[in-house]
Amino acid sequence: MSKIQPIITLITDFGLQDGYVGVMKGVITKINPSVKIIDISNKITKTIYIYNFSF
Repeated sequence: MSKIQPIITLITDFGLQDGYVGVMKGVITKINPSVKIIDISNKITKTIYIYNFSF
């Protein structure tokens, strides 16, 4: 029986100009090498981020 591959989706406001997304993916992969990482967006605006967590 095959194992189910874990999936982590990323939604961040890090942008792509720095190495922060790469560092985060490296840490996640070090913790669990079999995880599949899917980038939904790394350019979410801070306004949307604050709005979503203000409730």
